[in-house]
Amino acid sequence: MTQANIMEINGFKYLININTNGFPVITMSGDALKSPKSLSKYYTVDELSVSSFIQRKLYANTPDFFNDLFDTLYLKLDYSGISFDKIVGLFKSDEIANERKEYELDNEKYIQKIRNTHYAIWNAHCGIICMTENKTDDLMWAHYSNNEGFLVEFDHLIFPKNFGTPYQINYVPSNDMLKFSSNEIFLSIYINSLLKKDIWKYENEFRFLVHPNSYGSFLTYGRFSNECHDYKKESRLVPFPDKAIKKVIFGLKFFNNYILDSETRERKIDLNRKNGLIYKSLIDNLIENKISVEMIHINLTCLNLESKAIALSKISETIYKIE
Repeated sequence: MTQANIMEINGFKYLININTNGFPVITMSGDALKSPKSLSKYYTVDELSVSSFIQRKLYANTPDFFNDLFDTLYLKLDYSGISFDKIVGLFKSDEIANERKEYELDNEKYIQKIRNTHYAIWNAHCGIICMTENKTDDLMWAHYSNNEGFLVEFDHLIFPKNFGTPYQINYVPSNDMLKFSSNEIFLSIYINSLLKKDIWKYENEFRFLVHPNSYGSFLTYGRFSNECHDYKKESRLVPFPDKAIKKVIFGLKFFNNYILDSETRERKIDLNRKNGLIYKSLIDNLIENKISVEMIHINLTCLNLESKAIALSKISETIYKIE
């Protein structure tokens, strides 16, 4: 393996190596570094979320669709001052090698083009899956599912190899959000995806920087779309094994719109209501695969959320019982 420079930011040290497959391997160290036993993902109940869960796939996202505008922002990558020879070495392209005049005539414009091109290539070769250690956090349930969705807890140790290892997000003060210099381009483009403003610290987030399995690139939409290119591209829905699912937790309001029989504790799904069939397909899948299920409750003693195990059973095609 070839070792590159080390960068230290906010108490965390980052080292990047390149393995034999050409994939980057990032090593993090620091006093605040955690080793999570399991990680979880929040979902809303919609067709895409439920169908991807039933297919046992996770979406390896691109930063264009993050809710935090500063998260992995390409404008933080500072390529100013980079030499033309270093640009040629970065891309290893004969086409780039012939652009020296463009570099000399309008250096600022050319550097912006190179930064955007390099970021677009990275964007196509890397998908981001965000997870958290927090399973009963008030803000997370409210922000990511309106308390009506569900959470999946994963054993990340048995994810496929292309998921890599989970990286802890480094929450830094707003004034310290960095512009990365050109001296550490390859390392900084990855570290840029692992920094967030400290106002997001409550999320306790970890990320998987996933690389494609079959082809060199993921299908990418948004500002750095590669849809128009004719080379083969892999779906950003990345499969994971059944056994990676530890449990599913329903939000406090998951069953709010269902008819409840107070004596039998049976709940009837109205298939004509919005997302009725989607709820049904999720619940059926959990029952059929004997997946452990819990549900969020309010602890009135300490005014916290807590999760309690429930048993789901199917009475008929539209009626389910909770114990």
